[in-house]
Amino acid sequence: MYQQNHLICILGGIWHILTKPFAWARRALVWSGEAYLSYSLAALAVFGFIACCFVWFNNTAYPSEFYGPTGPEASQAQAFTFLVRDQRLGANVGSAQGPTGLGKYLMRSPTGEVIFGGPKYFDFYIFSTTILPYPVSNLPI
Repeated sequence: MYQQNHLICILGGIWHILTKPFAWARRALVWSGEAYLSYSLAALAVFGFIACCFVWFNNTAYPSEFYGPTGPEASQAQAFTFLVRDQRLGANVGSAQGPTGLGKYLMRSPTGEVIFGGPKYFDFYIFSTTILPYPVSNLPI
């Protein structure tokens, strides 16, 4: 497989050297040194964006045990997705309890910030309908 990728790149380079651009490409694109440079920089930006997305989500090449949590793990993006879905379905996300009796969707950290639910902290307003911090002092995490 690795050798095939090299062969495809070499054959593609030969193809572009030997052939002229198609008519639609000649009409649509500017053919100058500055244009080539801008096209190359745009391609690098796109590839950089793709690489960022790959690193953000890829837990195989960058395991959480060695490199820390992936972006979605750190931000609990999946929990937020289900929170929004269930809220649209009519769930009261401020007071819903999970199987542990803790907040299923929303909880409060010891400093008062609203966080996504889960058995992480034991300090929260179970019947809170507003999402506002409240003062907490000297509570262990």
